[in-house]
Amino acid sequence: MVNSPQVDRELLENSLRCLSWKTKAKYSLLAVILPRIGVIKILENKPNFGSGLSESLSTNYMAPAGASLYKVIVKTANVLESWKKHILPHLLHSLCHDKSSLVRTNAKNHWLRLTQAYLPKEASISLIENLCPCDQCSASHFAILKGLRTNGYLHELTKNHVNSLKDGLNHSSSDVRLSAFAVICQVRKKGMMPTNEELNLAKNFIIDNLSVDEPSFRQVGISVS
Repeated sequence: MVNSPQVDRELLENSLRCLSWKTKAKYSLLAVILPRIGVIKILENKPNFGSGLSESLSTNYMAPAGASLYKVIVKTANVLESWKKHILPHLLHSLCHDKSSLVRTNAKNHWLRLTQAYLPKEASISLIENLCPCDQCSASHFAILKGLRTNGYLHELTKNHVNSLKDGLNHSSSDVRLSAFAVICQVRKKGMMPTNEELNLAKNFIIDNLSVDEPSFRQVGISVS
C-alpha cells in the first residue's frame, strides 16, 4: 500500500462510507489504515466507529475479523481514555444487554479476552463499575474477575471477592454460578495451590449442583474445572 496520508484518509472515508460492517474485507482494510492515520485520532473523530465495529459480534463468521481489528485498537499505546469513551459502552452493551446470546458470547470470548490481555487493569475496573445487578451483568462480573486472575492482576481473593463468589455460586442463574465457579478454578499459574476457602467453595458448589440436569451446564462445568 502506498505510504500517503492523503490516500490513507481517502481509503478510510471510502471504507467507512461504502463498505458495510457485514463485509469481512472492511475489517482487514481498516486494520491496516488505523495505525497509519492514528487509532486514537479515528476514535475521537468517528463517534460511530465503536457501534459499527460491534456489529461484527452478531455472527460467528464476522467475529474473528472484528476481533482482529479490535486487537489493533487495544494494543495501541495510551488508548485507554479513548477506549473508555468510545468502545467501552458498546462492549458493555454487547456483553450484558444485547438480546442475542451469540452476541454476548462473542463479546466475552473475543473482545473481553483481548481487553484484559492488552489494556491495563483499569479497563477491567471500569467495566465492573458500569455493571448493573442483572443476571448477565453478574455473570460478566465473574468473567472479568476470572480474566484479572488469569492475566496476573488478581493474585489473592479478598474477603469481598469471597463473599461475592459465595453469592454467585448460589445464584438462581446457572450462567452466573458457572462464571463464579470459573473464578475459583482458573488462575495464571497452573501450579498455584488453591486456598482452603477456595477448595471448600469448589467442593460445596460441586455437591450442590450434582443434580443439575442441563447438558450445557455439565459441559461448561467440566471445561472450567
